[in-house]
Amino acid sequence: MSEAPDDLEPAGLVKSTAYVGSGVFISQTQNPKPLEEMNLHKVSALFLHNIPPSVTRQELEEMCSQAHGGFLRLHPTEPDPNNKYYRDCVVSYWYNANLKKIMWKLRGTRLRGALLMVMDHREHVRRIENVDGLAADKSVVLRDIQLCKSLIEYLDKKEQLWGHAGPEEVGEADVEISRDKEPPKMNPLLINLDECLAYHLHQLIEGGQEDPTAPKKAESGNKVDRDDNLTRVLDRLILYLRIVHSVDYYGCKVYLTEDEQPRRIGPVSVRGEPSKIANPKRLAKYIKLFEERLKSLFPHQARLAGEHVELLGKRSADSEVEKFIRTNVISVGDGMSKCCLCYKRFTTFEFASLHMRERHTDKLEEVKWVVFCFNAYLADPNRPCSVDFTSGEVVCST
Repeated sequence: MSEAPDDLEPAGLVKSTAYVGSGVFISQTQNPKPLEEMNLHKVSALFLHNIPPSVTRQELEEMCSQAHGGFLRLHPTEPDPNNKYYRDCVVSYWYNANLKKIMWKLRGTRLRGALLMVMDHREHVRRIENVDGLAADKSVVLRDIQLCKSLIEYLDKKEQLWGHAGPEEVGEADVEISRDKEPPKMNPLLINLDECLAYHLHQLIEGGQEDPTAPKKAESGNKVDRDDNLTRVLDRLILYLRIVHSVDYYGCKVYLTEDEQPRRIGPVSVRGEPSKIANPKRLAKYIKLFEERLKSLFPHQARLAGEHVELLGKRSADSEVEKFIRTNVISVGDGMSKCCLCYKRFTTFEFASLHMRERHTDKLEEVKWVVFCFNAYLADPNRPCSVDFTSGEVVCST
């Protein structure tokens, strides 16, 4: 009969590890706490300023985890091209960690010859930002519902949610198999949304018929015409975009690395009080300006054209591999060739080249990966550049 393991606890008890400070953890057995009593949202954070581009993420994580206990995650910012491509970083710890001790220990640490600048991280003072209250008007809400619906369909398809499959992964065999299966599920928030939009748009266009479910318009005609039912529909779509896809709809921003930040949900934009009198001209201008801002969230040119990349100096993987082989195979006299990686000698250059391709495949794959990353960087229209390629013509940006 086999013995019970040592870490097996009685029913109703769990074995947990508690952090008590100074890098010390205590393993203890206790009754599980309900989720509402656990401080899962509380974290402490430090801010690292001006990190050199030569420092890797793995080095930062190793340094922060060894400095003290309670390390959670790391959030490096994008390199700043105006500051020698230096980066900043936010390091998250448990809420009961001794930040003062961690701060003083990290301040004396050097990475790649650079002394770290560590300070206490200050959270956003205003995490909720107000937008113009004209967004609460019925006509604006209807247009926002249409835009939210299109944006949700695009992002769900991009992330392959609710039965969507990537276009590059769908083949003829997959199509034949999918005929025997159930149709893909639809996002529950989008069910019957077209009928709802069609009904309210019809009521808005007619204007002469009274809708018993719609609120009565103000006699002056200058106040915001609100519809609570449509506003609730729009709020559900906005919350879905914010929580699932990390998209701030009214702010027209995407927080791609939000899971690495101390707060899993950052700033949120909400409707405020109207700053101007609501008339048709101002509402139409507000909708037009907002649609221009929202274009950045919709699909656009993801890669530059091939001729543009060629002009910027696109590299070939085969030619770079040949350069690497010729650089690391040298002649030592008497027709002999030597491999600079393992110092073996060969009678001809062809044998040395064959040896490089068979015995040092990891080095060659690394060269190919560098070429791939370089070409992807050139084809990215959002990279730091003084030339605008997105319009189809090479135009110098001001």
